[in-house]
Amino acid sequence: MRAAGVDPAAMLRPPLHQGAYDQRLGTVYTAHCRPAEGRVTYRWSGESWEQSFAAFSPGSRTVTLGLEVPNPPDAHGHAV
Repeated sequence: MRAAGVDPAAMLRPPLHQGAYDQRLGTVYTAHCRPAEGRVTYRWSGESWEQSFAAFSPGSRTVTLGLEVPNPPDAHGHAV
């Protein structure tokens, strides 16, 4: 059972996730912020990156946009 609130995996499925990159209307990423836990998870189709507010680890990601992933990740970043 999931607590009330936003379903992070739903943010990577239509209609919220848009793949119209050729029209410059595609979703780049989604951020799931959890201030009470001091955490944020950045999500792309097929990938996620979790960070802590208290111990943010600088870094970078290279993501290829424009390719739809058939099974977007669930709330924990696992393929459904």
